[in-house]
Amino acid sequence: MARIEVYSKEWCSYCIKAKALLRSKNLEYVEHDVNSGTEAEQEMRMRSQRRAVPQSFIDGQSVGGYADLAQLNATGELDRLFNIGSSIDLTRV
Repeated sequence: MARIEVYSKEWCSYCIKAKALLRSKNLEYVEHDVNSGTEAEQEMRMRSQRRAVPQSFIDGQSVGGYADLAQLNATGELDRLFNIGSSIDLTRV
């Protein structure tokens, strides 16, 4: 299974949404708490070349922020990456 990392701040609404999206897919992730001036913040900036949170990584590859993660979900790419089957019963459509 691919490793997911999320750099986030406790009070950030987009961070909360990103983590909720991952949990809704039953995907486990490693959370890095990013506070100003911490090593985690510096690491996040170096890895993602971005300052905003959240920043997500899948197997070390930068995915981006919440909107990027939501886009992966909307297109089905997130399900494909993690081999998540559809809950839609196509025989009833």
